[in-house]
Amino acid sequence: MCIRSNMNFRVHLFIIRFLILTLKINAFTTPGVCTTISCLHATSKIYKYIDPKVDPCDNFYGFACGTFLQNAHGNEDLQFKTHVEKLFFDELLELYREEIKEDDHKVVKIAKKLYNGCLNEPRIKEDALETHREVFEQVGGWPVLEGSKWKEENFDWVNATYKLRDLGYHSGVFVNLIVTYVAEEHHHLLEVSHGDYTSEDLQTMTEMIMRFPRESREDVVKELEGAYQLSKSLAQIWIDAPFDSEVLTVEKLQEKVPAIDWLEYINHMAAPAVQLTKDDKVSFLMHHLQPLMELISRTPKRDLANLMMWEVIKAVLPYFKDYTVNPNFRRDMCQTRARFCAEEIEKKPIEIIYTRKNLSREKKNRIEEMANAMKTIFVEMINDAEWLAEAGKTELLEKFKTLRIQIGLPGDYFDDKIFDYADVDL
Repeated sequence: MCIRSNMNFRVHLFIIRFLILTLKINAFTTPGVCTTISCLHATSKIYKYIDPKVDPCDNFYGFACGTFLQNAHGNEDLQFKTHVEKLFFDELLELYREEIKEDDHKVVKIAKKLYNGCLNEPRIKEDALETHREVFEQVGGWPVLEGSKWKEENFDWVNATYKLRDLGYHSGVFVNLIVTYVAEEHHHLLEVSHGDYTSEDLQTMTEMIMRFPRESREDVVKELEGAYQLSKSLAQIWIDAPFDSEVLTVEKLQEKVPAIDWLEYINHMAAPAVQLTKDDKVSFLMHHLQPLMELISRTPKRDLANLMMWEVIKAVLPYFKDYTVNPNFRRDMCQTRARFCAEEIEKKPIEIIYTRKNLSREKKNRIEEMANAMKTIFVEMINDAEWLAEAGKTELLEKFKTLRIQIGLPGDYFDDKIFDYADVDL
């Protein structure tokens, strides 16, 4: 399933913090000289930005930002946006590290548990190989590890896909569904994506598998070669197929491509976000789907199983920072474990708590008042602009009406129902 980007949310938080800072300054400004610690701290920050040698009446921008621009040129660490983003991330980490409270929402508890579990590197190293061996056994086994003991009759790629999904592992190796509801056309767009298979993967996985008890490296390479060739064939199908999707009911899809039970597959893989009936419409890249199913049907189960387990391991490799588990761990040594864990875990539950903490209803209402006042002034400025023709004014005002002001999170983030929409895969 796809993961939505948090870029818009970060931009919103950046604007929020700036406005909150402005409100605080306005709220506590009093005549005379302020000598409190807060004022002295703020003065020190302001002094790092202004250039007192510049007359503000001649060049206000040069006066307000002159010193900052000189020092920050080419140094991202000094830029205001970088500083605010770092402050935001540090405060997020503090929320992750808080003890789990009895009244925390279920998804908040899960986010904190996942974060703390990710930090426990010794436990991960201790359990990693054995845990994954047990997972492989549950989904039909990994031939590259079991050798001649692997039983073909115990493996079915559809059932293995379901079990991997239920266990929380990467599951869409062959048919990965990305679901989008197309409201104006009243149907779900289901896209099929494929993995990124490279020759480097073959080398990486050979090194990884050698951490498990195996007879010889030659056996591993021989087993993986079939899976690697399968991955290349899958990628080639994607390259060759035209990108023209076909809208049809699930029932019609079943008639055209009867390889698997599509209603069951879609509902299992897309749950709980989507539950369809046979009469619901979906949009599939049929020129890709049909040859894909044909390739799977004529491929030995041994190669299918090897490729599936390969992709499972590849997806979890970044969590192992020890060379004995992950041969590629040195590529991102500059990243702290805390930052890695926070970025890997779905942030929405913790970001909701963060927004509640930093943007109360009162603050949000005050910002809304400020925003509405700015809108009113903008409209007045457009109407009073003598250099604009009436047609130009009308066009600008029409566009302005379409602008939507988003303060904090969409909807009522003070209502716990918002957690029900958080993207946490239980």
